[in-house]
Amino acid sequence: MKLRLILTLALVAACSYVAGAKTYATVYQWLHGTGADKPFKWPEGFGIRDIPSSVDGKLQKAYFYSAPTSSKRPLLISLHYWAGNYATPDALAALAKLNDWNYIHPDFRGPAVATENCLSDQVIADLEDAVSFALTNANVDLQNIYVVGFSGGAYTALGWYARTRHPVKAWLAWAPISDLAEWQLQTKHSGRADLSDYVLACTGSGTAIDAGAARARSPLYWPLPTRPRGRVELYAGIKDGHKGTVPIAHSLAYFNRLVDLYAKPEAAVEPGLAMRLLTQGEAAGSTRIGDRVVFLQRDVGFASLTVYDGGHELLADYCFDRLLQLAR
Repeated sequence: MKLRLILTLALVAACSYVAGAKTYATVYQWLHGTGADKPFKWPEGFGIRDIPSSVDGKLQKAYFYSAPTSSKRPLLISLHYWAGNYATPDALAALAKLNDWNYIHPDFRGPAVATENCLSDQVIADLEDAVSFALTNANVDLQNIYVVGFSGGAYTALGWYARTRHPVKAWLAWAPISDLAEWQLQTKHSGRADLSDYVLACTGSGTAIDAGAARARSPLYWPLPTRPRGRVELYAGIKDGHKGTVPIAHSLAYFNRLVDLYAKPEAAVEPGLAMRLLTQGEAAGSTRIGDRVVFLQRDVGFASLTVYDGGHELLADYCFDRLLQLAR
C-alpha cells in the first residue's frame, strides 16, 4: 500500500491519542531500565567530551565511556529523544558498562527546536564525528557497532542510516517518527501543540507546515543505498498513538518502504492488518519480547518489525539483551 496511506490511517484510527500525559517528561523505561522511579546518575567512568564539528567547528558535547579492556569491544551509539540532549538520562549506559561495551551519547545539536536540528547536515556531521571520536579513543570492534534510538532518537537513527559512512551492524529504532508532516498533523490533532510547534520550528515552516521542507527531513523519503546498510530493527508499542506521542503507523510505513525497496514486497504490512494494529483490534500471538506479548513480528534479514504490548517507550533490558544477541 502507499506509504502515506498507512500514516493517514493513524489519524482515523487514533485521533485522540496522548490523553494529556507529558510523555517526554518521564520517557518510561528509557530513563529507568527497571521501571523504578529513581534519580538518574551517570555510571562511574562516563565523562563529558567536547567534539569539534567537522562542518562548522562548533563543539559537540557527548557522554563517553571507553571499556577498560585490552581486547576490542562493541560500540553503542545511543541517541537522545526529540527534546533531549547529550545529558538526558539513558538506562542503556549502565548496561553498556556492565557488559564492557564502549559507549557514546552525542548531543547532535540538542533538542530538535530549530532548523539546525531534525536531520540537518550539521546533525549528520555531528553523528559521524561522534563515531570517529569513539573509534579514535576506544578499542572498538569494527564488526560490532550499534545505534539505538528512541522516539526522536529513533527518527534520527533512520535518517542517519541512509547517510552514514561508518560500518554500523544494526540500528534499533524504538517508536520512530518517519514522516514529519504527518507527525505534525497528528500531534496537532491530539492537542500536543508543543510537539507540533517543534516540527514547525525545525522545518522553518512558520505557522503552517512546509510540506517540502518536512519531506526533505523525513527518513521515509530519503534516498537509501542500493543494498541494505546494516540491519534495521523497528519496535512499536501497540498503544502508542493512543497513550503516546508517535502512532505506530510511522514504523509500519518505514518497514514497508524497506521491504519494497529491497525486493521483499510480500513481507509488507497490508492495509487490513495495519488498520487492526492501529485500532488495537489484532489478537496477540504467542511470541514475547521480555515480558510483553507480540502482536506482529516480521523479519526479512536486513530488517525486522515488532509490534508489542506497550506504549511510547524503550524496553532497556530487552534492548540490550538483543544487542548482545546481535554481537555474538
